Amino acid sequence: MALPEPIRSLSPLRIAIAYLLFGIIWIPVTDAALAALTGATYAPAPGALLKGWVFVLFSALLIYLLSAAHRRQIQSTQARLSASNQQLQVLQRVFRHNVRNTLNVIEGHARELYERTGSGQMKRQSAIIHTQSESLVSICEKLKLIEDVDPSANSDSTDLVSIVEANVARVRHTHPEIEIETSLPESAWIVGDEVIHRAVGEVLDNAIEHGEAVENGMTIKIEPSSIGFQVVVADSGPGIPAGEIEPILAGEETALTHASSIGLWLVKWICERHGGSLSFDDAEEGTVTILEFPTDAESRVVGMTQQVSAEATVPKLLQD
Repeated sequence: MALPEPIRSLSPLRIAIAYLLFGIIWIPVTDAALAALTGATYAPAPGALLKGWVFVLFSALLIYLLSAAHRRQIQSTQARLSASNQQLQVLQRVFRHNVRNTLNVIEGHARELYERTGSGQMKRQSAIIHTQSESLVSICEKLKLIEDVDPSANSDSTDLVSIVEANVARVRHTHPEIEIETSLPESAWIVGDEVIHRAVGEVLDNAIEHGEAVENGMTIKIEPSSIGFQVVVADSGPGIPAGEIEPILAGEETALTHASSIGLWLVKWICERHGGSLSFDDAEEGTVTILEFPTDAESRVVGMTQQVSAEATVPKLLQD
């Protein structure tokens, strides 16, 4: 429970003085109250009062020292966070605008070079340049997307079933060779906005990009969870490498453990900014990816009563 602002804004010195005054008054008052309760005559003992006040004085000094140290630590942390936030804002602007504009130029020239060059090494190299620049432009767009996500600005509900069905229809249209098995309720209302489309689509596209879904198909289902509903996506491919999952679950990357791209991070951030989570389960033939989103109590009850009961073999999911 957060303390009121007037209390949180007190300086360490004022906290210590308030404790000191309270302690000085508390000792004789409680002695008098105890004497009144027992029917005894209250006669303050100067030695006992002095001993109690000395204890209160040293306690107040200790409180002041600890509070001052804690206040300095908070101020130092706030300063570092402010500097980091400023640096991050600058880097985001540079990456989203300067780098992206440069990449668009590189991509355009690479495309033109590819179209004007005949077969051979030069054509293959221009194709590689074009593909890699497209990939970096896509990362810029994803970073802009997550920066613009603001769930607090939109408290409306979204039907998770409609989101999944739209993404499944898109995949079936662009990749009719992929077998997709679904198990969906009639509706699953969650608190969120349309950006959740991107999280679900990113998971499906990731499976296609790495080939597991094309070869083995995929299973998608929506089921109730402890906070609302969850989307469970799986295929029977080799699964996401541990090196891809570990930094996502840990919430940080290191020189030794880091994801190969930003896709899973994007899904994680979208889920968490909407009060949900991204998790992974192991299966015999792969890994299951679970996107969980919250819902209000009333819509959750409705969704659970409409849940379609269907047991599906949960194979495995993707790599980013």
